[in-house]
Formats: sequence, C-alpha cells, structure tokens
Amino acid sequence: NLRLTWQVSPNSKIALYADNLGGCNCNRGTGPNVAPEAGNNRNTPINNMFVASWNWTISNRLLLEVGQAFRRDIWNQYNYAQFKPGSTAPDGIRVIDSGTGLTFRALGPTTMNLSFLEPGRASLSYVTGSHNLKVGTQWNAMANIVDTYHIGSLTGNMYSYGFVNGVPSSVTISRNAIAHDRVKLALALYGQDRWTVK
Repeated sequence: NLRLTWQVSPNSKIALYADNLGGCNCNRGTGPNVAPEAGNNRNTPINNMFVASWNWTISNRLLLEVGQAFRRDIWNQYNYAQFKPGSTAPDGIRVIDSGTGLTFRALGPTTMNLSFLEPGRASLSYVTGSHNLKVGTQWNAMANIVDTYHIGSLTGNMYSYGFVNGVPSSVTISRNAIAHDRVKLALALYGQDRWTVK
C-alpha cells in the first residue's frame, strides 16, 4: 500500500492512501463427492482502495474536513478445467452423476462480479470553548454488476450433463444472466450543537 501526507501550509494538510490486494482462493469447493477438476478458482485480480482527505484550519475557531474514497472489487469464478493444460474437460462441461453422487469433469456455471463504492464526507466545525457547532454531510454511490455462465469456458459453462451410474440421462442448459444494481447517490446531512454552561 501507499500512504502520503502533504502539509500544504501550516493550516492545511492533504493525506492520500492507496492499496490493492488481489489474490486467488484456488481449488475450492472440492470434497469427497466433488472431483478437483469440478472445483473452481475464485480469482480477485482487482481489489483496490483509494482514500483522499483534506483538513484546513481556517482560523482558531473554524475547521474544514473533506474526504473521498473509491473502492473497486472484481472477482471471477474460473473453470478449473479450462485453465489447466491436460485437464479432462477442455470444453468445461460439468457432469453430475445422481447414481454415484459424484460431480466431476469440470466446474458448472461461473460468475464474474464487479462492484464500486464511492463514499465521501465533509464537515465544518466552529469551536469557541463554551460553544461547539459542527455541520456536515456524508454521501455514497455504488454499483454492482454480476455476469453468470460466461466466464472461463468456450461453452460459457451454460451446460451440465446429468448421468445415472455412468450413463448419460439429461442435459441442463442455463441462461446467461447479467444483473445491475446502482445507487447513484445516498446523501445524509447532520448538525451538532453543544453549549457548556459553567
């Protein structure tokens, strides 16, 4: 990660923070009845956060504080068979055998998720000692996009074979789905007023 602070003037300071933490939760979902090639790799290539803040002491009684953050997160459930050379199912089609209780050959439907968060804040404080007043606002915007059945396979992982004791019995076809959730702006306002009487 990266942290920077800039003292613009004796009364003004800017702080910046940035971080990115990608990773892979690999070969998960396997077990006694799920073969390794039917597991998935949940890859997170982008998982970053950026934060900026500005504090300005306008006078010995006035303080202005402003901050803005941005977070972006992307994760994918990849088909194990598609990305492992020499794997058993280059077409990425899963087999579920109801007779033996086994799932094998490849991962089923896969998912890509993309999300954004953009929270921010601003406040102005007036302090005299006996009288403290603070007014401010907080806001947030977000977006979330989910795309299923199209990641990590030439077939899009839209198909799944059904077997009974090793004999093909059915084919399940899943429909591609894309979901969008968007909050353009959630806004809050607040005020605090405190008096001290001696």
